[in-house]
Amino acid sequence: MRTPNEVSREGRIPGTTLVPLDTLLTNPWKYLKTDNVVFVCSEGIRSALACDLAAAAGLTKIYNLEGEIVDWGAKGFAIEK
Repeated sequence: MRTPNEVSREGRIPGTTLVPLDTLLTNPWKYLKTDNVVFVCSEGIRSALACDLAAAAGLTKIYNLEGEIVDWGAKGFAIEK
């Protein structure tokens, strides 16, 4: 749910795929094919919307990462820059 600018500025969780919310909204079925999806954004608003969209598309195992990517890194988890 983060933008390319946010990723270049703050990094990303290794192994993740960047799909900005605007992109997801244009074709959700292209990206929402399987369960166990974690959505991440800066403040939790865009990722909450993405969770709602994923639920509407029929996914049942969807997660919104609480805190932002900065919190993820502050807790010692890996971030790719």
